[in-house]
Amino acid sequence: MRRRSVLVLAPEPAVRDALATRLADDRLEVRTCASAAEALLALRGRAFDACLLDVGLLAGRHGVSTLAEARRLRPRALLMVVVEAVDVDEAAAALGRLVDEVLVKPCAVAEIPARIGRLLRSPPLHRAPTCVQLPLFPPEPAPRQPDAR
Repeated sequence: MRRRSVLVLAPEPAVRDALATRLADDRLEVRTCASAAEALLALRGRAFDACLLDVGLLAGRHGVSTLAEARRLRPRALLMVVVEAVDVDEAAAALGRLVDEVLVKPCAVAEIPARIGRLLRSPPLHRAPTCVQLPLFPPEPAPRQPDAR
């Protein structure tokens, strides 16, 4: 069985390395990039099943044009972006149907492979763009109510 491939574009080396390690732990083939130019070059060179792009690096119209070019180069690839929590509405409006999913920072790196797997299993023509917040920490259990006896 062929391993699924993921292109990761993240400006911060620590984030890039953490994502690459976590995705590789889930048996995904990972290629990392530090810049939009490097990511577009990689997309021109080969197909990826999924692309995870940190749009904090791609602020403004340059970011949207980079995403549009990624979508043009690889229209069948799953395209996920990571945005700052304050940018969610702006990102959703600007990105329109360019992306398959918007992840809101801060998000749990450990949850990303499962999101990629779930989205790759859904038919591309039926994917609806979604915006999700993956919690950094699992939710705490609700406090127990004392017995009213």
